[in-house]
Amino acid sequence: KTRNLWDFPTASKRPPLTILNYFLAMLRKESISPITIRVDEDGALARSSEFTSFLVTNNITLETTGGFASWLNGRVERPHRTIANKVRAMLFNAGLSNKFWCYAAEAAADTYRYTFHSAIQKTPHEAWYNTKPHINNLRIWGCVVYVRVPHPKKLDDRVIRGYFLGFTKSRLIIRWLDPHTNQVKHA
Repeated sequence: KTRNLWDFPTASKRPPLTILNYFLAMLRKESISPITIRVDEDGALARSSEFTSFLVTNNITLETTGGFASWLNGRVERPHRTIANKVRAMLFNAGLSNKFWCYAAEAAADTYRYTFHSAIQKTPHEAWYNTKPHINNLRIWGCVVYVRVPHPKKLDDRVIRGYFLGFTKSRLIIRWLDPHTNQVKHA
């Protein structure tokens, strides 16, 4: 069996049912059917009737662990801790505020998937897709980027200075922070 790490950051405590539907569809394409989902007993998901009904509809059982006992979640907690440590370091290194944790978490999960793991003797990406990951385009998260201005006037600047916040899922478009407007944009 191969395992992979998916990350779906959300902005609210509501059950991310659309994300779960998407995730289950991805697994079905790979002919994988999850049997059980394990969540923290004291978390919002375990207490959500909307979430439990969703699991019943999809024939998935719910396991709960004791509240605030993350060690009961087994092997999945180690990657979460590793990614959380990376996120803190990335935010600190870039000098960005904690409100950008979501973008840092996605980039940290990407680097985690591209890192060799001795337990499986390959990268998680390679174990899942049977191909070596392409790391030529990796960039330092939070580094300075210069983004082209689409239609500058004759004397206007041709580029805007910003900060790299990672790639979109297509890997063709970057997310960047425009420090003048404090908005996350795509280029």
